[in-house]
Amino acid sequence: MNIPSESDVWMREEKKKKKIVPINLFSSFIIFIIIFIFIAYIHTHTRTHNIHTNKATEKETFGNSKATGDDWGKQNKRSQQHGNGIAAGMLTELHGCSSLFVTTTDRCSIMAKMNEEAECFCVSVVMPSGVCYQDEFDEEGLCNVKETLGEHVSWARFFSVVREAFNNGQVTVQKATDASVEVMCHADASGEGAGVCGAEFNVSKVDVSVLPTIEKGLVDLYQFQAHPNTQEQKLKKLTEEVAQLKIKTDQLEKEACFLKEIAHRRRKLDIYNIQRIKQLREEVTNYEGIYECAHRATKGEATTNMSHRSSTQARHKGRIRQPLGEKECAAYDPELLCLIKSRWMTLSGIDAGPSCNRVIVPSPSPGVSNQTPVFGNKQQEVVWEAMNKLDAWDYNVFEVQQTMSGDDFASLHHQPNGGSLFITMYALLIKYSFLSKFNIDEQIALNWISCVEAGYNGNPYHNSMHAADVLHITHYILSKGGMIERCQLSDLQVFAALFAAAIHDYNHPGVNNNFHIKTQTYSAIVYNDRSVLENAHVSSVFELMKNPRFNILESFSEDQQKEIRETVIEMVLATDMSLHGKHIAHFNDRLEEHASFTERENQNLALVMALKMADISNCGRPLEIYLKWSSKLSDEFYLQGDRERNLGVQCSPFMDRMEPALAKGQILFINYIIIPFFEKMAVFLPKMRLAVECAESCKAYWLKSGQG
Repeated sequence: MNIPSESDVWMREEKKKKKIVPINLFSSFIIFIIIFIFIAYIHTHTRTHNIHTNKATEKETFGNSKATGDDWGKQNKRSQQHGNGIAAGMLTELHGCSSLFVTTTDRCSIMAKMNEEAECFCVSVVMPSGVCYQDEFDEEGLCNVKETLGEHVSWARFFSVVREAFNNGQVTVQKATDASVEVMCHADASGEGAGVCGAEFNVSKVDVSVLPTIEKGLVDLYQFQAHPNTQEQKLKKLTEEVAQLKIKTDQLEKEACFLKEIAHRRRKLDIYNIQRIKQLREEVTNYEGIYECAHRATKGEATTNMSHRSSTQARHKGRIRQPLGEKECAAYDPELLCLIKSRWMTLSGIDAGPSCNRVIVPSPSPGVSNQTPVFGNKQQEVVWEAMNKLDAWDYNVFEVQQTMSGDDFASLHHQPNGGSLFITMYALLIKYSFLSKFNIDEQIALNWISCVEAGYNGNPYHNSMHAADVLHITHYILSKGGMIERCQLSDLQVFAALFAAAIHDYNHPGVNNNFHIKTQTYSAIVYNDRSVLENAHVSSVFELMKNPRFNILESFSEDQQKEIRETVIEMVLATDMSLHGKHIAHFNDRLEEHASFTERENQNLALVMALKMADISNCGRPLEIYLKWSSKLSDEFYLQGDRERNLGVQCSPFMDRMEPALAKGQILFINYIIIPFFEKMAVFLPKMRLAVECAESCKAYWLKSGQG
């Protein structure tokens, strides 16, 4: 193989260069001729196009331009008072001004157009010698140029003068120096600004060539005029993108507001929790002292036994979650409870001594429900009016919650005076006369209701207000819906059903079973991934009731307690939506068999279906109530999605706030779960047909809004 020497390589390269040079010069000459012809064509075409398109605009825009100096002075004064208005007027006219190009008689090439940011007017000049000038004029710079036409010249007139000068070849280059050049756009001798020379731009010299900028501007203009459809499609696409970005911006702004609200609420909750931690630490110290005393006691069997019992009670109490802390009951309004109690009960024929009346004594006058009582405050009046709808499908727990706690969200984590669940459960215990029928101690009942309500966390959706809503709907299905009559339910079964409804989401953490299973939480491990939350709800309440002060079942017999417990467990565990298909199939089989539903097994199945329907009934409620619940459910879903994203796991369906799909999710849920289920319930209980009709209306809302 022959390897060439360095000199051979050098000689070959020199020969190549000599051959290439003439070709490069010739090519450059040809390219220059083509560009010159192309620019001339574009300039002629642009002038013709601008003249035709601008005449109509000029006539429309400036037909009334013969305003007096005083009129323009007033307008100018108003503009000075509103700086944003000036900018808006300048930008409007700037955006309406097409790219302008002209070749002067002394062979200077000039282009004027708005810059890439669409905020400034850019003027580029190429002299015959190749020297280049370029400047961008912002609002302030253009104001100075506009003043050369006159003090009160409008932006519309200013840009009209510039356009006409370019279109008519009335642009000249003057006073060219090493620093700058003056570009004069001569005005006509009539109309606004008459008697002045024109608009004068002082353009600075630049070291780089602006010829590529001019060429690009001409090519863009040619593309726009030669392919208008393509440009319209691009504009349409950009418009759609802007619309989508606006929607996303609105969503993010709403999210930001919601997160600010959450953060504010969390700060308040943190303060409350810090205080509770301090109290609990003091209690722990106290209990440790009791425990130490119990072990140090050496004298007296009675003293030893007493200390042992105290320490045992202390340790047992410490294992049970105490939602109210050291308190046992909410700071209720006795007058309000008296109004509720007197609505369905009086002292007539009842001894004031029984435990069912030892806290709240009803009015001695009969017929309180048939007359309007004297209210001590607005809260009593609102709650009294709400009780008028306790047997109605549109009973509104939002109104009750707001009047009891001031709002329907921020206060849910701490309701010292009781909320909607407290009021609704107490009213139903009175309405069904359960306190007297089962000889329930009223104070223990109030303690239990208070503690159960306080045991619900302040989640957007799964909170004590949701429990109150489900409790009311369960009552409606049993009474007005006809289930008590259809299934011949006993008072004990009705009590168990209301008990189950009140506690069915107790201590809900705001995330679903799927989250627990995916992240393998302590609860998921304890309950072996089987109905994790539902098991926790039931077990937590029965654990709470080990404290005699909260044991609402204390007066029931052992057999009654067993039956209530079995019914409650079966009902609450059935609210696990992963088992929905199984329960629906079982219920459908019984319907097809024309079962009587008066036997214990079928009665329990009916109660299961009642609680299941109540649990998801918001999709079959009046639209106003439904929309509030759907918004709260969406908020809670997105919060779970946020937690999943932070943990690095995939967001559950419909829980990613970055891809909102509330309408789609609601339509699917109503179509495939709600309506088929409610249809079967309407077959079983014809009076529940109204739920199907409401569900259809709720679905129609999303379809009509175009969001589905």
